[in-house]
Amino acid sequence: MHLRLLWTALCLSSLALAGCGDDSETTPGPNTPLVIPEGCNPLYAEVADEAAGTITGDCMLPFPSDFFLTDSGGKKSIVIPEVAQVKFDEGPKDLSSFHRADGASVGTPILALLPGPIDPAPLTIWTGDVSTSVAPTSPTILIDAATGVRIEHFAEIDPRAAEVPDRQALIMRPLDRLEPGHRYVVGIRALKKTDGSAIEAPAGFASLRDDKGSRHPALQALSPRYESEIFPVLEGAGVARGELLLAWDFTTRSEAYATTDLLGVRDDLLARASSLPPPVVVSEDIDPGPHIARRIHMTMTVPLYVDSDKPGAALVGPGGVSSGTAEVPFTVWIPPSVEDRAPGSPPARLLQFGHGFFGTREECNDFPAQLADEEGFVIVAADWWGMSKPDQDTVLAKLVGDPPNTLLFTDRVHQGMANFLALAHHAQNTMPSLPELMIGGEPAYDASSIYFYGISMGHILGGTYVALSPSIERAVLGVGGADFSLMMFRASPFAPFLALISLGNTDPLDQQKFAALVQPTFDRVDPLTYAPYVLKTPLPGGPADRRVLVHAGIGDASVPNLATYFHSRILGVPVLEGASAIVPLGLDTVSAPVSGSALNIFDFGIEPQVEATPPANSNDVHESVRRSAASKAQVSAFLTPEGIIEHTCSGVCDPE
Repeated sequence: MHLRLLWTALCLSSLALAGCGDDSETTPGPNTPLVIPEGCNPLYAEVADEAAGTITGDCMLPFPSDFFLTDSGGKKSIVIPEVAQVKFDEGPKDLSSFHRADGASVGTPILALLPGPIDPAPLTIWTGDVSTSVAPTSPTILIDAATGVRIEHFAEIDPRAAEVPDRQALIMRPLDRLEPGHRYVVGIRALKKTDGSAIEAPAGFASLRDDKGSRHPALQALSPRYESEIFPVLEGAGVARGELLLAWDFTTRSEAYATTDLLGVRDDLLARASSLPPPVVVSEDIDPGPHIARRIHMTMTVPLYVDSDKPGAALVGPGGVSSGTAEVPFTVWIPPSVEDRAPGSPPARLLQFGHGFFGTREECNDFPAQLADEEGFVIVAADWWGMSKPDQDTVLAKLVGDPPNTLLFTDRVHQGMANFLALAHHAQNTMPSLPELMIGGEPAYDASSIYFYGISMGHILGGTYVALSPSIERAVLGVGGADFSLMMFRASPFAPFLALISLGNTDPLDQQKFAALVQPTFDRVDPLTYAPYVLKTPLPGGPADRRVLVHAGIGDASVPNLATYFHSRILGVPVLEGASAIVPLGLDTVSAPVSGSALNIFDFGIEPQVEATPPANSNDVHESVRRSAASKAQVSAFLTPEGIIEHTCSGVCDPE
């Protein structure tokens, strides 16, 4: 129940309550006690004043917030009381309950609510100079409390709530992967409404700022922390206390919370890989398509880390506990150019492929098969368990009928990663000598190196998989990105999921809360979490000299450019000079030929989508990037043992 409704109920039940009734002598003033239900974050507390049209606040916001961080016997948890939970048709739901986190996501959206409509002009936008977000005059401030360092970010007003400005979130987005287990302080100041009028601080926060929370005991309880841990951090950064419209702090989740299970799965699978039985050939298709000479369907036995081999399965236990085995199907594609090679020719290159959004490995029958035929690859691919076509109905059913457990599918993604690791192991070690994979008495491919190419969701999950892999030294990540909650409101494939959320809750602010609350669970499989382990600090046994090529297409309607650029930034990947006229998010640049990693941006003349809504019109950019002759040439040149990144376009990478 919103505070306004609660206030009305209290007034009706007891006219003796301070401030109730319509007597002009009891008009709420600056010293009128505030009504704050137990469990509410009190910063937004307001005296209900219908005549003045004031907001009545929000029990959960601002978020994330250490107000909801509990400590029980040294174990920290984010716990949202029922009064502050997101409301659905059937009642409030604790969206933080599944794999309850010990802090906020390291890529969390930061949500605030101020009386609007807010003039967005002073805000740093992601397509502009993002360094303005750490300038002394920035209206939005994000500071690492331990170091005092300001964090670059962008800020926006939720465009989906333009018609309901009292439910229109102000959203800040860090442009760096926040440090796990760190406390951050947020400040907002100097914003105005679109008509130029001043925005007043919510009464609850104003009381903390101006009179140590004297207007309510809940505020008084917070005051010592504000006086010792929040206001001093902001003042130390040159932010005057009196100009603040809102300030609070939050702590990010631990690295162990996000990685213990998946790294446990990795360690167990790799330790057992050499003892796994070899894969079995199930069937073979001869000349099934113009770029396919042989398509070999196989199955492998993999340790099972979830309680079923079906969609909707949950992890058996923490840290990589397995229970039995599963038979995992996969497919091998041999193109005519490899099948018909002349005697004595070098073997083909081995390429593992990652498919798209809730797709299947059968996508390899199309573009990947063509690439393999033109450039000389043998492809191996399995489905991304958890985010493949068979999983989609289960995800949708959870979203509608059991919102707190919507992200159960991420448990099965852990198994999907194990399957990919097992497939790579077999492709290099047990499969080369299979008769079905021989050509002229020789292995069809060179098993000494395995490369990875993931497109769209294959890029997203591939960003995590490559970090886990002990053998992939070169990977191409195409038109994907990092941070699921960042993509959720911008990517067209997510639109059906948002529509289903709207069946139970049409409030755009509550939908933003949904994204913020579930992102810590996404962190457990999100490339956001695993970005440091790809290039900067490889996991034990991982290649020390790994390199990645990232592809983006300006105006991509399927995966927002912002997510691709953000992933590149947290990977530490620079922009390839000359390929595009833009250098987004303050990324470094590098000139070809590149012996390391790079982001190549393709420009097909489509304007990028700036706002946090899916593009109104679809376009072919998502497909065009991979099919570009320059793209294919660049991929092929890179995916060799000594491969480098060439500038394969004639000037800017456009259709001409």
